[in-house]
Amino acid sequence: MVIFEAAAASLPAFVSEAGNSAEILEWLGGGWLMPTKCIKKGQVYIDTSKSADLLNQILSDTGRLEQVGESVRKAWQAQFTWDRIAKNYESLYIEMLGGEN
Repeated sequence: MVIFEAAAASLPAFVSEAGNSAEILEWLGGGWLMPTKCIKKGQVYIDTSKSADLLNQILSDTGRLEQVGESVRKAWQAQFTWDRIAKNYESLYIEMLGGEN
């Protein structure tokens, strides 16, 4: 949820690969993954030194940071607002019941 909340506020995420974070960044079309090593299912190790270097690069390019922020906000608005999600579920249920959209 936090990644979507950040996108709603035009803030791109800087996250580890825990959970489905990478997938969410892909759906949103932006954000950054920390250099992460998967130790075992559900457990990751973050390379803090490489992550700090990457974060410094990200923060030094404010134009790119703003561009990605605007991009994730647009993706969130188009696909992930509660209204949009509710409409998608409604369409799915209608289709499953054999009705028309």
